[in-house]
Amino acid sequence: MKLTFKKVFLMALWMGLITLPIVGIKMVDDGVVWRIGPVVISALVLVGGLAWLGFSRWKGLAKLGSLLAEPFRYTTEKMAKPAAVKLEVVALLVVLSVIPWVLPGKHLNLAIDTGIYIILALGLNIVVGSAGLLVLGYAGFWAIGAYTFALASIMLNCPFWLGLVLAAVVTGLCGLIVGLPCLRLRGDYLAIVTLGFGELVRYLLKNLPNLTGGEKGLPNELLSGKINHPEIFGWVLKQPLHYYYLTFIMVILTVVIIGRLNNSRIGRAWIALREDEMAATSMGINTTQLKILAFVISAVWAGFAGVLYAAKMNYITPEAFRFEQSALILAMVILGGMGNTLGVILGAVILFILPWFIRDQMPAFQDYRLLIYGATMVLMMLFRPQGLISSKRRQVELTAETAD
Repeated sequence: MKLTFKKVFLMALWMGLITLPIVGIKMVDDGVVWRIGPVVISALVLVGGLAWLGFSRWKGLAKLGSLLAEPFRYTTEKMAKPAAVKLEVVALLVVLSVIPWVLPGKHLNLAIDTGIYIILALGLNIVVGSAGLLVLGYAGFWAIGAYTFALASIMLNCPFWLGLVLAAVVTGLCGLIVGLPCLRLRGDYLAIVTLGFGELVRYLLKNLPNLTGGEKGLPNELLSGKINHPEIFGWVLKQPLHYYYLTFIMVILTVVIIGRLNNSRIGRAWIALREDEMAATSMGINTTQLKILAFVISAVWAGFAGVLYAAKMNYITPEAFRFEQSALILAMVILGGMGNTLGVILGAVILFILPWFIRDQMPAFQDYRLLIYGATMVLMMLFRPQGLISSKRRQVELTAETAD
């Protein structure tokens, strides 16, 4: 869209109008108080739009974009040389193994939660980044995994390790059930169906109190008991430090297994499916099986993350698996670079830590963290539409599209 002064002005006016009932009016006991929030937002949009208007006409824009992308280009080029990157990976693993001993408690919990989101983002990357199927309800699979283990733990005293297997089976079946009706869907239609699935799961969890605990979550007075912690030869892993190393190991296993999968014949067939389904079919690839397989494997990883989350939190509610979580996980995949494992990890780390950093270290900007969050995403789409670390294939595609 070509930006003009008229469009910028209309955008600012529109933002002011739609934010007026949300942030512009506050109900008090003796009436209504009007706030200047919409005016501030309109002014920000107007100033930002005008700045971008002038910025886009600046000849050095392309040069600046290239400069900002330089660190990530270096990383991408290094990834093409496995021998060169091996030493850096080993050094990073050593640092991550030692770092929990010096981290304060709240930072350790942040690191564990970041690891869980990395597992989720890598799982979603299978179906979105590799197979090219847009899924907006991924938190639904995550919730099913968490509730499966929580219920099995409370009712049957199921151990953590058996819970992983049980959650993988249940979420895999759910992935199969969701994948079957989606075989003929792509793009927006598929996104709508999966979005509906994610919300359906959440509302079922909220409205079946006798089975799931309803809005009170698990455990509660109706379903009393406890969600089991992992246990190794009688040693109960319930300290944050234990969960850090458990999450660390699960992330490494996820990276290795999904990396092997992406480099296998199935992974290459997923890429063919993503690029052109008709061409893939004409080459003899069974696209039906591939789509279902992508759904199932992706759902299984969400189930693993759900079990880990339920055991770590020891208490779960349906509100922990809202649509915002699905959108956040999808944003991690897109920001990092669809189809690129390292990029997805980087995207997950940045998007999970950024809101915390603004809230904890920059309290003056706490109310604007979503605005900063959105601005970061917009800047990324402008300067790096292929993500922070894109796969070579994806980079070539976007370059060709831009040239067209």
